[in-house]
Amino acid sequence: MFLITYALVHVAVVVLRRADPDEYETDFRIPSVLYPIVPILGFVTCLAVMTQMATTVQLIGAGVVLAGMGWYQFYAKDKAISTTLIGEAVAPDESDVPENDVYRVVVPVSNPATERTLIRYAAASAASQDQDGEIVAVNVLEVPPQTSPAQIELEEERVANQQQLLENARNAAKDLDVGIRTRAIVGRSAGDTLLSVLEEEDADHVLLGWAGERRRRDVLFGSTIDPLLERAPCEVTLVKDPTESPDDIVTLAGSGPHAPTSARRARELSRAFPESTLTLLNVQSALDGDDAADPDPAEEETSELDPKSVGHETIESVAADAGLSTHEYEPRVVVTDEDVRDTLIREVTAYDTVCVGATGSSTVAQALYGSIPQRIVAESTGMVLMARGEQRTPRTFRQAIVQRLER
Repeated sequence: MFLITYALVHVAVVVLRRADPDEYETDFRIPSVLYPIVPILGFVTCLAVMTQMATTVQLIGAGVVLAGMGWYQFYAKDKAISTTLIGEAVAPDESDVPENDVYRVVVPVSNPATERTLIRYAAASAASQDQDGEIVAVNVLEVPPQTSPAQIELEEERVANQQQLLENARNAAKDLDVGIRTRAIVGRSAGDTLLSVLEEEDADHVLLGWAGERRRRDVLFGSTIDPLLERAPCEVTLVKDPTESPDDIVTLAGSGPHAPTSARRARELSRAFPESTLTLLNVQSALDGDDAADPDPAEEETSELDPKSVGHETIESVAADAGLSTHEYEPRVVVTDEDVRDTLIREVTAYDTVCVGATGSSTVAQALYGSIPQRIVAESTGMVLMARGEQRTPRTFRQAIVQRLER
């Protein structure tokens, strides 16, 4: 068995050398003058050594090999769906992968009722860029580690549903000006699998549906969106209750780190739905002029300024960072004597669609103390988009430990 393995390793060297996949980075490469002589000699030598063994040993070895091949061909091959599906997903048809540099939006699809709308939102994001765009629709069939080969037979319906979801995604993109690819993947953890997809695709943006509510189990053990929101290197957008007509759109124009990203998402929706309106909202306190969307102690020096002026300056700054022209939005500043957070929640929930930047707080802090985005999600009756900007920074030691414990 060892000699057979060694012989196949030599064959694999030739296969990988000829295929030369992009992700295959060798630590050592056989010099051209010795290739393919060395792999061929290695393969032949392994076979030659096997012929020198006693006839009894050869027969026993051949019997073991044949029995293994028969077991795989007639039993295990049909049961091991994870092997075949992962192989198809990790090695897609190269002809479907664009060669040029594109703005790539990954859309995890799992709900037939919302996938068409999410595909359209993704197309709006890709079409708003200064370069060609592409959508990658992904469905992850999550298989628990304890799943046995006998139980995998029961997964055939889920596999069929997966293929139907991806077919629907392709149909949804037929009338759009953005190309689409689909990927069917089997994985143990949907969140970690999607993170791997984002890295493989070098994605610029991931957009996915969101229930909004955090169950007790999610707070303790995390949910699928937690790894994406916290560790995805690209921009992230969560969409709660996606609708075919966003209508009146409002985005919070505050000093938060992700406010410009939220404004860009709102502009993309406004462009894709010309009948909609876009408002950039800022709430100021009549008492101290603090920015309601994201109070910052460093801005205390502006407290003596006119709250209206401070609000308009903040809106203009966010719009400039997001690349919005003045004719693309309506600025609105609300000055209140009440609690600015309560006023903010009351004002935004009057709109059909709310775009908000993700909070900078950790997931645990949000679960324990709440946040403005969470309150908006809980109290809004319309669609809510929570956006987070690009975050191509290495994980901290603490994040690595938390990730390991979650597994």
